[in-house]
Amino acid sequence: MKKLFLIVAFIMATSVGFVSCNESVEVSPDMAAFMEVINSSKSIDEAAAKYGYSNDDMPLAFYDVKEPSVTASITEDGETCYDLNVKHGDVDSDITVCWSAGKIVSISLLSFANTN
Repeated sequence: MKKLFLIVAFIMATSVGFVSCNESVEVSPDMAAFMEVINSSKSIDEAAAKYGYSNDDMPLAFYDVKEPSVTASITEDGETCYDLNVKHGDVDSDITVCWSAGKIVSISLLSFANTN
C-alpha cells in the first residue's frame, strides 16, 4: 500500500509540472539562448523578438539589462514559465517569461528593487 501511495504521489507531482526556486533551476535550450541574447544585446525586447514575442503591452526597451538569472520555473498545461531576475543600473527586476512550443507567449513584471 505504501509503495502504491509513493507511485501515485510521484505521478501526480510530475503531471502538475516542475517547480524549483533556487540556483539549480533547469532551463530549456530556448530559455538559455534567450538569456544569452539578453547578455549580448542588453535588451529584453531584442531577445524576445527573436522568439516570436511582440512586446506591445510592456515597454521593456527602456532599460539596458544584464546578468539574467532564472530563480524558479513551473510547467503547466503545455506552458513553461520562468521567473527571471535581471539587473539594470542600481535596480533589479523580477519578470516572468512564459513559453509554449518554442515561442515566448507572455512577459510580465513581478517586481523591481533598488540594490543600494
